[in-house]
Amino acid sequence: MDWMRLFRLLTVSLAFWGLMGCASPTDAPQPASPSNLRAYDTRTPAVTPSPTLPATEIPSPSPTPVLYSILGGDTISAIAGRFGVSIETLLAANPGIAPEALSIGQTITIPSGAPGVVSGLLVTPAPPDMGPVFCQLSGGGTACLVPVHNPYPEALENIKIQVTLFDGNGQSIGSQDAILPCNRLLHGQALPAATFFSGIVAQTSAQAQLIDAVRLPSDDARYLSASIQNLAVSIDWNGQSAHAQGQVTLPDGSRPAAVLWVAAVAYDSAGNMIGYRRWEWSGTLQAGASQPFELSVYSLGPLISRVDLLVEARP
Repeated sequence: MDWMRLFRLLTVSLAFWGLMGCASPTDAPQPASPSNLRAYDTRTPAVTPSPTLPATEIPSPSPTPVLYSILGGDTISAIAGRFGVSIETLLAANPGIAPEALSIGQTITIPSGAPGVVSGLLVTPAPPDMGPVFCQLSGGGTACLVPVHNPYPEALENIKIQVTLFDGNGQSIGSQDAILPCNRLLHGQALPAATFFSGIVAQTSAQAQLIDAVRLPSDDARYLSASIQNLAVSIDWNGQSAHAQGQVTLPDGSRPAAVLWVAAVAYDSAGNMIGYRRWEWSGTLQAGASQPFELSVYSLGPLISRVDLLVEARP
């Protein structure tokens, strides 16, 4: 009996281990290893680098040649002397002009290599100070003002500034020259260089670059001393416009004036230039006499806090 029970127990044990030995490999747990791991797709988005915008080049002032605008009292000999070139060289660079019949606003070319040309460009050691460009959508386009200040003892003339507009991607969408409302900027004076981009009505950024600025000798006879007397300025109730009136007076002993300009510049409370207007007069104003003037100036957007006025007189 004991042998019989032992035999049966042995038979059951062998059957059990036989079944375990025939189990399928897929039914038994397997250790994790690179050979039996399977990749799963994830919902993590792929990161695509943003494209780098190409740098926009701002045109640099060229040393050759320089364009000069004729002012009242200019002569070929005076212009040649100012820029350090001979009359013959100046005439050769401007074929077809009549030296005896120059007109105000006429543009002539100053030949390259003239000493005065080099001193009048951006590479001079004393360019005027320029503030940030202020641009505002206005009348179907974009109006831009660049504050220009003369910190030097000499007066500056023929100041030209290039203003370039950029879109939201940093691409240039327009570039124009901006000029001051007066030809001459005395020591300590400030005026806006202004330009208008017709048809550009999108929000943009802007940069400014000096193109030309000519220094005047102290004995330059093309300008007269003049002052503003009895000035009265009133700012409209909404702060968008201002009215100025007064008199331009020549000192005793002055030569008669044939041209008078008065530039009114509007500022906001932070001291930013936000608008300008120029009053013009032509005729004959004798020494010691006065000429009344009256004009209004308008803001490009911000409220007007004050108005400064500058005068220019030429024989």
